[in-house]
Amino acid sequence: MSNGGDAPAIRATAVAKSYPVSWRGERRPALMGVDLEVSRGSICALAGPNGAGKSTLLRILAGLSNPDSGRAEICGHAPDVAARAGQISYLPDAPEWPGAVRLLRLLDLGRRLLGGVEGEPASALDSVGLGHLGSRRIGECSRGEQQRLGLAWAALGRPAVILLDEPFAGLDPRGAIDAAIVLRRLADSGAAVLFTSHFLAEAEELADAAVLLDQGRLAFAGGRGDVKAAGGLKRIFLARTAR
Repeated sequence: MSNGGDAPAIRATAVAKSYPVSWRGERRPALMGVDLEVSRGSICALAGPNGAGKSTLLRILAGLSNPDSGRAEICGHAPDVAARAGQISYLPDAPEWPGAVRLLRLLDLGRRLLGGVEGEPASALDSVGLGHLGSRRIGECSRGEQQRLGLAWAALGRPAVILLDEPFAGLDPRGAIDAAIVLRRLADSGAAVLFTSHFLAEAEELADAAVLLDQGRLAFAGGRGDVKAAGGLKRIFLARTAR
């Protein structure tokens, strides 16, 4: 799903991963030969039922887990190498923020951890509609506000690749629209954005391409035109995933 002649920013080739499920050495497959490509400047939605392997794939691409076989690359490098170079931003599902820390303070700490990258924390909060809450403690924020905070955190340092696990969970309709605007702005600035979501209508509207996983296998991959020709992401999901 590369949109141009350049090498994709995100690439997975025949990635497989399994996890132990018993002391006898039995293993449960989470991913079975998954291929994926996402270009710079584009947004890809990663959909699938619970347990399809979406979060596992994101963790491999973020350099937090190694595949059993196959290869993952970020900007042509192994994910752990790309992560150390600051090329990857990864936001897990429902991250646990330190509740006593104020929003502006958290983003300032993040900026310092990244070596004093460009961009002011206040501007990052403004971009996700939280500019008026900079002095609030994270523990006093709603889940939706914490989700928005995660988007501001993910954008720090202008990473080449942004990996988001369920970034729309807990957001009201206005929050979801604001989040989509932020992600499109990041892609327009040159980042490759890959996000998981169960909100298929919103994912279809936002994404330039979509990938569907089912039981660890690739069930669909295509651009916006392919999704539309197949009747939309919801129809693809219902037709190509197990009941």
